[in-house]
Amino acid sequence: MLTRALCALEGVLSRFACASCGNRAGNRVLCPGCESRLRFVAGCLRCGARLRDPSTGSGRCCSHSWLPYRTFTAPLEYSSPATEVIRALKWYGSFRALVFCVEHLVGALPEMARRPAVVSWVPSASVDRKGFDHGEFLAQAVGRALGVRTARLVRRSDRRELKGLGRAGRLAVAESMFEAASLPPRGPVLLVDDVTTTGSSFYYAASVLLGAGALEVHAAAVARRALSGHMASFDHGSGQKPDFRAVGLHPKS
Repeated sequence: MLTRALCALEGVLSRFACASCGNRAGNRVLCPGCESRLRFVAGCLRCGARLRDPSTGSGRCCSHSWLPYRTFTAPLEYSSPATEVIRALKWYGSFRALVFCVEHLVGALPEMARRPAVVSWVPSASVDRKGFDHGEFLAQAVGRALGVRTARLVRRSDRRELKGLGRAGRLAVAESMFEAASLPPRGPVLLVDDVTTTGSSFYYAASVLLGAGALEVHAAAVARRALSGHMASFDHGSGQKPDFRAVGLHPKS
């Protein structure tokens, strides 16, 4: 009820403008025309790699022997008009954009990811500039939609941003970027973010959660960005489980 009222108020203040084209959109963040231009991406539910032929198969394509998350979801391509919506959430905390992102993220979750013990988020590097963490904003709304609590389980030990970096640079920075903020509960953790590019932030944040004692992690983003003209393959090397104790982490199992 409160979210609906805030969306209506935001609509009035923005003259009900569509976030992409500026035409009238009412309480929604996109007008019907722009919403019809959204591009959806079929990805492997295990590793997140884009499926070449989603009409054949079971939504799984990978042969990784180990990944820190059990499922990976990112339903939208990060292109216009999704780009404008996510920017409205990320930089302005738009409630209409928040509703849009939650609808698409939660709607795409596989069944096993819909019953987490807690929802957490990949912490943003731009909190100091914005004054809020849009990832926390998103996680709280996803938690309300699923009827579960939200908790800050991961924090950044490195404030460098990944924007503008290539694949190798993103992987190198993300590897030492996160640390545990608190002990996870005895149950599944749903880890959310707005956009994923190589999957490196999810990979290493989820690894930290497992090292801190999480039983399993499910990763979910609203959209995925193309890297060098192609969707990222989410291939993180050998696919072998890392030695958590070598980096100061002590998993329970």
